[in-house]
Amino acid sequence: MKRLPITALCLCAPLLGIALYGAQAAVVGVSQPAQSITAGRIATLPAKQRAAWLNYLKHSEAQRAADKAALAAERKPGMAIPPPPEENARSRSMPLDRDAAWYGTPEARRVADVIVSFQTPAGGWG
Repeated sequence: MKRLPITALCLCAPLLGIALYGAQAAVVGVSQPAQSITAGRIATLPAKQRAAWLNYLKHSEAQRAADKAALAAERKPGMAIPPPPEENARSRSMPLDRDAAWYGTPEARRVADVIVSFQTPAGGWG
């Protein structure tokens, strides 16, 4: 009788188990989105922690207002928000598969300018 090599047995055992018992999966957990930081949530914190979080919230709200104002100032009055570019694999990011010389071309500069135009004054992305 010919013997199977040990590697063949190791590879076949899981398949045999699936065939005999069926493949089963279960949801282990669900990721919950982070809750927003609000004055109401901060009020529930211990007193020693509230001042730092209220300061953070105040700074964050001021930065958001500055970002919105800067973005609004970029558009002329009555100017519509431009539509997003037509979707394809290349339109969503800087191409990373070009030779080094391409990144010094006007086309590469145009792509980079479009990408950076979405950065807010605070450094976030709009």
